[in-house]
Amino acid sequence: MTATHVPVMTAEALQFLQPERGGVFVDCTVGLGGHSRALLQAGASRVIGLDRDLSALSHARETLAPWTGKSDLAHSDYRSIDAVLDGLKVERIDCTKFGSGAYSIPSLVEHLTFETKAKYILCIETGGMFQRLQSHKYWQKANCILVS
Repeated sequence: MTATHVPVMTAEALQFLQPERGGVFVDCTVGLGGHSRALLQAGASRVIGLDRDLSALSHARETLAPWTGKSDLAHSDYRSIDAVLDGLKVERIDCTKFGSGAYSIPSLVEHLTFETKAKYILCIETGGMFQRLQSHKYWQKANCILVS
């Protein structure tokens, strides 16, 4: 395949995510596999890549071929993350490096364990309020997780 792609802000992503500590990383837009490759090269234990584009997944499969035992690719998107993780028998997600502190979580998560340093989780049913708290970085000031 001749597709060329240079992932952006790779160094910043690696510094933030710290793949050298090991762990399972989920790349919800794996694309051509550049960031996932960087995570694996830096020491990630496993990378799970999701994408809706079959041709991108094909290229990602080539990119990640040296890590066949440490990488899993799924033709899916983030809205089906729970089904993908179920199928791969992933039961634990480390949320300590998620970033913004504001998420839309799938409805069926009883089987997953979420790990975080937040003091509490604030569930918000109103989209406008969720966006307002997120834009003001309330999650950061209050050391909490916002969920809509």
